Amino acid sequence: RCGMAGEPGYRCLRGDRCRTDYQARISGPLLDRIDLRIEVPAVSASDLIRPDRAEKSAAVALRVARARRIQRERFERL
Repeated sequence: RCGMAGEPGYRCLRGDRCRTDYQARISGPLLDRIDLRIEVPAVSASDLIRPDRAEKSAAVALRVARARRIQRERFERL
């Protein structure tokens, strides 16, 4: 079971059987408790290596202050 079925540029030799076997690793009772399922593409090695554009601390502080102000206004109405 490779778990790579459906990934672009990858062709599993076992085909759909591989995908079924891989997904069968999660028990049925556990799957019954999961309401939302989404497919997430694999992350490439180059995405992990390259530096990401970081947000400035000042921008984060402004966003947090705005969120706190909005929350404070909500509670003042109560």
